Amino acid sequence: MVAATRSSLPTPRRAAAGRPGLPGTAGARRGSSPPRTGARGSWLDVAVGPPDKRTPSGELQQRDSRTPSLLLVGPPESEPVAVEPAEPPADEVDTRPIWHPDVIREKLEREEAEQGAALALEGEGLRQVPALLLAEERPPTEQEMQRVEGHRWKFHGAAEFAQESQGFCSFVGCLLDLQERVQLDEEGPAMEAKLALACKTFVRGQCIGHRSGDMYHLLAHFLSNAPIFDQWQSFLTTMLQSERANEESFFTAHVEQVWSRFTRFRSVLESIFDVLDESYVWQHRFPTVSSLVNDHMKRRCFSSQGMLRNEALTGLTLRPDETLRDIRHTFGFG
Repeated sequence: MVAATRSSLPTPRRAAAGRPGLPGTAGARRGSSPPRTGARGSWLDVAVGPPDKRTPSGELQQRDSRTPSLLLVGPPESEPVAVEPAEPPADEVDTRPIWHPDVIREKLEREEAEQGAALALEGEGLRQVPALLLAEERPPTEQEMQRVEGHRWKFHGAAEFAQESQGFCSFVGCLLDLQERVQLDEEGPAMEAKLALACKTFVRGQCIGHRSGDMYHLLAHFLSNAPIFDQWQSFLTTMLQSERANEESFFTAHVEQVWSRFTRFRSVLESIFDVLDESYVWQHRFPTVSSLVNDHMKRRCFSSQGMLRNEALTGLTLRPDETLRDIRHTFGFG
């Protein structure tokens, strides 16, 4: 009776001991798979080797530590690869008008980058380059206005033009410095190349903003009021009052002093304002920049009765001096 009762009772099953080295398997049913926990630290990271052997006492015999093992199952780690940034989307169509301030600013920045005008600010005169290239619209500072108002070669109306913005203030300052350098330095460039390029870019930007007429007006006003022409006129008038004024050697020696300075002065203005010839002058049948400068020089310095009657200038000579030949060709004398 007792034996039958014992045989009918279910036999208790031994709990399987978790194997060492297999995390998360303690108390799990035999034959079930351990849970995956991720790429690293999961059951794939266990050592692979010969299976553990069970001793008669039920203890697990650990594998020999000298048995080679693969610590990671799966592809080995590779070196990090630089990921290239995704290409930006195609530029959308810009619907802003060409006279928009942002459009003008962006165009000026592109032109400055293409032409390679480095902003070297070591020199005193080159401090005006950023305001010219960016066409700054902010009002000028008190120090900048004092520089224009106290300049030796200030012309009538210079302060009114300079008060418009920092860009105009810097541009007017460059015109004043141009006169000073032409008069005081007989050799070398009349304006630094970077500064001349910045002035040219400023004028071009104003023309893009539909202000070509303002720039032409500024040029004509500058020529009509620049004190450098007064100095040249005074120098030539004093020379014509001399008894030797009709002698070619005496006349040429004095005229060369003025003409050499004028040609350098004209060359810089032609370079700065050349965009007006391309986009403005021909539409309104105005004189070109070169013609405007030449006509003003002729009217101010070579139109007096003493100059027109001078035999050295208007007389016929077999071999005229190169300077006299250039003056005759420019102003149509002889």
